[in-house]
Amino acid sequence: MSRSAIHLRPMGSASAAASIPWYLSGGISAANCLVAYKAIGAANLAESYINLANPGVNDAVSGAGGDPTFNTATGWAFPAWTRCPKSIVQADGQSIIIRAAQAAGDGDWFLFGGKNFEACIFIGITVTGATFVLRRGYGVTVFGDGNAITAPPADSVYAITPAAVYVNGVKKYSITPTPFVSTATSSYIGQLDGYYFTGTVAAYAVHDITLSDAQVLALSNAMAALP
Repeated sequence: MSRSAIHLRPMGSASAAASIPWYLSGGISAANCLVAYKAIGAANLAESYINLANPGVNDAVSGAGGDPTFNTATGWAFPAWTRCPKSIVQADGQSIIIRAAQAAGDGDWFLFGGKNFEACIFIGITVTGATFVLRRGYGVTVFGDGNAITAPPADSVYAITPAAVYVNGVKKYSITPTPFVSTATSSYIGQLDGYYFTGTVAAYAVHDITLSDAQVLALSNAMAALP
């Protein structure tokens, strides 16, 4: 008498894990993701502006001067002095993460930023030579003074939470005070008040909580693996 085998599918299969969106990696709740843009792998510029966390709400929009160049293989490309997409207003309590590749030979650049035109406060990430810094206000360095962080690899994932800054999932600084302040205008991806980034941006996300070290690492790994 022959025997037939019964194959049981295990609970919690790999396919279920694979269905978790990249912007919720590390157990992040969908309720805490404000925006998530994926430019790399998108079919066109319009698709890259869609807020994957809540399509139709807080989608990116064109800046006053137009749009970045779009390429499915690399995402948004920012030649010098290119107007950039606008996103939601930056505010206290947010965690921001971005995957970007700096153009060879570019010196001082901002990956994102927002400006309060009344208080003249703006925040963003910049690399000047071999120094990785975050500025808040005219010439005010919140962290990264000196050569504490050497210039990271060209294609890297950067994250800032109210508590720390990370490069490729590795914590580089603890932050005091919180780096974010509410701004009077929407934030820009690829520039800060006329200081422009030269390179490409593959993905960008904002969460309304302080992400943990483990969440930042998981999210960074997921973004690095896109598309």
